[in-house]
Amino acid sequence: MKSLHADGLRGLAALNVVTSHFMAAFTPFLMHYNYPETFPAGQMSTFSTILNLPIFTILYNGHFAVLIFFVLSGYVLARPYYLDKSHSLKNRLWGRYLRLNLPIAASLLISFFLYSTISYFNKEAALQMGGNLWLSNAFPNGIDVFQFIKYALYASLLFGANDLNGPLWTLKIEFIGSVLLLGYYIVKPNKHDLITSLIASLFLVAIFKAESIYFISILTGAYLNSFSKPRKPILFLIGIIGLYFGCFGFGSYLYDFLPEVGIWQRKDFYNTIGALLLVFAVINGFCSFIFTNILSQFLGKISFSIYLLHMLVLGSIVSYFYTFIPKSLSYLTLLFITYLFISIAVSVIFERYIDRSSIKASKVFSNWINK
Repeated sequence: MKSLHADGLRGLAALNVVTSHFMAAFTPFLMHYNYPETFPAGQMSTFSTILNLPIFTILYNGHFAVLIFFVLSGYVLARPYYLDKSHSLKNRLWGRYLRLNLPIAASLLISFFLYSTISYFNKEAALQMGGNLWLSNAFPNGIDVFQFIKYALYASLLFGANDLNGPLWTLKIEFIGSVLLLGYYIVKPNKHDLITSLIASLFLVAIFKAESIYFISILTGAYLNSFSKPRKPILFLIGIIGLYFGCFGFGSYLYDFLPEVGIWQRKDFYNTIGALLLVFAVINGFCSFIFTNILSQFLGKISFSIYLLHMLVLGSIVSYFYTFIPKSLSYLTLLFITYLFISIAVSVIFERYIDRSSIKASKVFSNWINK
C-alpha cells in the first residue's frame, strides 16, 4: 500500500513548510502576496520582486503544502478500501490517536523545556527587525505546566492548540478529518459514491463552515484512488494546472479574475484545487524523477518529524543567531542553511526514536482493540 510518489511529494511539501516559516520570520515582506492581512508589504528590490513572482512563491507557499498534506492523507488512509483490504481501515482508525499524538506530545515536551529555560529568542529577533508580529507571537507568554499537560494529552490534537508549536493547528484537522474519513469508509455503501460523497461534503460544510474546505480536501483526496491513470499528455496538463492553482497569490493579474467561492477564502479554495490536481498527477507518474529520487524519499521519511520540530529550531537556535549576525542577504542565506541542517539533524533522531515507536505502538494498540 506504500506509494513512493506520495512519500516524495510529502517530503518536498514538508521542506516547503520549513522554508515558508523561515521566510515569514526573517523576510516577512516576501509573504505579503500570500498573506496580505498578516504580512505588510515592504520596500521591494529587484531580487525580491523576482521572488514574488508566482513561479517562485510556490517554493515557499506553506499553505499549499499543508493542503497537499491533507489530500495525501485522504489518499493514503483510504487506499486499503480500493485494494480490497478494508479490514485494515479499523486498525488505522483505532491507532490514529497514538500514531499522531505520541510524536506531538514529544515535540511539546521539547518545546516546553525550551520555553521554561528561556531558550526561545523569537521576540528578540522580531524586535531587531523592527517588529514582526508573526514571529513575536510564535511562543506567547504565560504558558504553565498545566497548560502543557492539557496540550500534550488532547488540546493540540482536538482543538489545534498551538501556543508551544505553531504548525499544530493543522494536526487538529488531520486527526478529526482522518477519523471521519476512516469511519465514512467503514460504513459507506459500495454503490452510489457520488451521492454519498455529496452528502458527506454537505455535512462537513454544515459542521465546520469555512474550515470545511480542509476536511473536504481529505475526503476528495481519498477518491483519487478511484480514478484510472490518464495518458501522459493529459497527466502533464493536470500537473501544470495543479501548479498554477498552487501558485495562487493576491495582487496578481494571473489570479485576480478568479471569483470568490461561497463561504471559503479564495486562497483556501484554489490551493485545494491545485493540491488535488497535483497529487493526482504525481501519484500517477507526473515528474516521477523528482519525487522518487533519494533526496525526496529521505525527506518523505522524516517529513512528520521535521514538520513537528522546525518551528522549535526556528524560535530558539536560529532566532538567537539572527540577533547578532549582520542583516545581509549572504548572512541570511547562511542562517537558512544552518536552519535546514539543524532541523534535518534533529528530525532524523526524532524519526528514529519517536516517530517509528509511535507507529509500532499504534499498531499494537489497534490490533489489541480489534481482537
